[in-house]
Amino acid sequence: MKTIVGNNITKAIEFLNNGEVIAMPTETVYGFAANALDESAVKKLFNLKKRPYSQAISIQISSVKKIKELIKVMPKNAEKLAENFWPGPLTMIFDKSDYISDLVTGGKSTVGIRIPEHEQSLRLLKKISYPLAVPSANIHNQISCTSAKDVFKKFENKINYILDGGESSKGIESTIVGFEKDQVMVFRLGAISLNELKKVFNDKNIIVDQTNQRNNISSTIPIFKFRDAELSNKKLNLKIGIIHFDSELIDVIPKRNQIILSPKSDINEASKNLYSAIHNLNLYELDKIYIKPFPDVDLGKSINQLIERLTNK
Repeated sequence: MKTIVGNNITKAIEFLNNGEVIAMPTETVYGFAANALDESAVKKLFNLKKRPYSQAISIQISSVKKIKELIKVMPKNAEKLAENFWPGPLTMIFDKSDYISDLVTGGKSTVGIRIPEHEQSLRLLKKISYPLAVPSANIHNQISCTSAKDVFKKFENKINYILDGGESSKGIESTIVGFEKDQVMVFRLGAISLNELKKVFNDKNIIVDQTNQRNNISSTIPIFKFRDAELSNKKLNLKIGIIHFDSELIDVIPKRNQIILSPKSDINEASKNLYSAIHNLNLYELDKIYIKPFPDVDLGKSINQLIERLTNK
């Protein structure tokens, strides 16, 4: 098949209606999308990602009104979060209705749902009558893509259509929460920080689930946490890349092998640029990539958790 890259929403919907998988932009990362009610299309999605069928796929819709037939009940805490963060980078986990296939949810009785904050994707979702199954546009457990260009590089001739919506404004995945009685369970910190959630609920209402170990993310070139000691080694291999948050470049490392995510120390800008920096360094013949930790506050906490999943321990 020949991969088309464009911004024609009608064309993208034609492929979706015909049971095909497309790639589409969101504010977090690019996602693959298929009709969540079409099991044949969902299977194509699993196969394209090389994703185990036991791994659930989240759903995207255009409005809170459309959620009722997808879930059994919407807790009051979820209503409050929807008022504050939807559309936006928040995925909420609910008990699913029979309307959603067990194939989508990996055989589980729950489903993750969000309304994306991306104008182009929202327009697409409003024009269709079905929810979309939308995992990130990557091979399972590999680095996510934050631009149509990166999706094309990895999936040329493997997907029919890539809806080009520019670069993702957030650059990291959504925050995932669930509900247990009166408490909000945070299963993954992402583009919405813990402090942002705490502005809606007090500390007693929010529990960060430390037991929920998410899979590590792999890169073509292995990634490690940055350690100054590595650079004091006289036998230092210069075929390494370094990703800085905002610090100065290191003299002994070639400049092209170093990327500063935000010269102005903007955590949001750095977050947006992180995945694209890794993709760019993966184009070079490097032996390893080092990432310097982010300031461990607000969104920085989310990114540092992500770095834990990216790096070789």
